[in-house]
Amino acid sequence: DTAPTEIYTLSLHDALPICDGLSNPLTTGGATIVVTVTGSNPATLPVTDNGDGTYSATHTPTVPGTDNVAITMNGTPIAGSPYTITVTPGLAVPAQSTAVVPTPVAAGSVSTLTVTARDASGNAIETGGETVVVTVSGANSITPTVFDTGDGRYIASYIPFLAGTDSVTITMNGAPIGGSPYLVTTTAEALDPLETTAVVPAGTAGLVTSIVVQARDAFTNPIPALGQVVGIAITGANTANPVVVDNGDGTYTATYLPTSA
Repeated sequence: DTAPTEIYTLSLHDALPICDGLSNPLTTGGATIVVTVTGSNPATLPVTDNGDGTYSATHTPTVPGTDNVAITMNGTPIAGSPYTITVTPGLAVPAQSTAVVPTPVAAGSVSTLTVTARDASGNAIETGGETVVVTVSGANSITPTVFDTGDGRYIASYIPFLAGTDSVTITMNGAPIGGSPYLVTTTAEALDPLETTAVVPAGTAGLVTSIVVQARDAFTNPIPALGQVVGIAITGANTANPVVVDNGDGTYTATYLPTSA
């Protein structure tokens, strides 16, 4: 017997009439029936004597594979025993389905996540066809295209550019999968002097002027660029080469005292 593609209940009722020596079905109970399952889902099943010559037993397998169902009557195997049953994964259950979502992700880098469809028992499904939607919100707002690989996996890729925290929501057939939404941190990339900025206010003769430099990556994300060599030179009506202080948070400050307008 072959199981349907879902967790199923195997019933031996009507399939297990007890017969006499001439193969005539008996209409009374009283025999000792033992049903033993071996293989992927081992179990010894309780048997109900229906009192009419039939006996019932149920089995709910949870692991895909092959099971052998051995049935004995009064210690002797019945005809056809053992029976072979193939168990396949059940229908996709969003709450049991899982995803691998990388974090942290560097700004400007490709992030690829993989969703695996699973049944009610957590078994990976080996066929495609589910509707999977991925939505990224937060520092970055993206709805990447999801590719159905046809083997129960679904792959989506996106590129975040802004540093911060994103919420990655994944639904399957309209319902959230297990663990969704996932929190992903996007980190700033390496220092890019061309995108680094500074605040240089207008000065007043006789008053200290403060300059603040903010280290940034190629996508203008502020970065904790510790230990960078920052030089500041003032020329013109006033000249100075102030000492630059590394504040330890990606900013650098310097002060000077202009005396000439």
